[in-house]
Amino acid sequence: MNDIDISFWSRGLNFKVYGMGRGLDYPRLHMQLQQYAGNPEKKVQGWLSEEPYATWDEKKRACYVYLGYKKDARLSRIFGGKYMEPDPIAILFDLENQLIIPTTADKNKLSNKVERKALKPIMDATKIDPYTYSGDFLFWLIYVYGCQNGQINDAISIHDISIISSGRESVNLSESIKTNTEVTQYTETLVILGLHGYVTALKLGITADSLEYHLSLAMDGRISADIPEEIEDTSYKGNYAVSIHKAIQQSFATYKSFLEKNDWKKIKGEYQKSCLESSMGKMDSMIQSFRS
Repeated sequence: MNDIDISFWSRGLNFKVYGMGRGLDYPRLHMQLQQYAGNPEKKVQGWLSEEPYATWDEKKRACYVYLGYKKDARLSRIFGGKYMEPDPIAILFDLENQLIIPTTADKNKLSNKVERKALKPIMDATKIDPYTYSGDFLFWLIYVYGCQNGQINDAISIHDISIISSGRESVNLSESIKTNTEVTQYTETLVILGLHGYVTALKLGITADSLEYHLSLAMDGRISADIPEEIEDTSYKGNYAVSIHKAIQQSFATYKSFLEKNDWKKIKGEYQKSCLESSMGKMDSMIQSFRS
């Protein structure tokens, strides 16, 4: 496609999901994108909309490429001036479920290129809202893992949590606590959970409808996930991303139902207390080992 390298998702799925308020079909989508067409020969940013990068499921799902540009610092430094290089972003459209899925989880790209520029022609046709979550929801997932055997509902369960971030890791002076597995068993983790009562991001393994997913989920809706070896082409990767989104949405719906049926404030407080008590017990054992 115009001799531009638009390879994406080669090492993992990085994405964020947006919902469309009013349904678009494929012809309308194609027409909207053509109004903001890019031109690689003239280095004009915009949609490469003469034809989609890929379509599948009878055009209920399509992938288009938005062509942006970024400064090539090395060439600009060597030759002077401002040398720009292509910076394409593939964006999936699930027209059946009215979802937009940019294939990047980079904050700057999402904010400056996707939301401010690439999605403009879609905003002319329908309302767009990002899927975001709360620190309390992510904290609840940890509670479910620790106190409900990881069982979110009948179809979805958590089988591991290996990274958590609260944005306030004063214990180890880093942005997150990382382990190969079972991060919730670490003293630093227990202190943070007990003191703060919320989480801004976590990495977890879940099973949904008998399929396993290993993913990182941020409060702002950004997702990074491992890709099974057997999933290679664009359509399978796109469907896999949609499946992950559905599993998270179902978990979020279970969380909201849990809040309606239970005194979460009380349960949460008791869980935080138990985390602090466990951390104190672990630290006391450490102190005793130093003395012996």
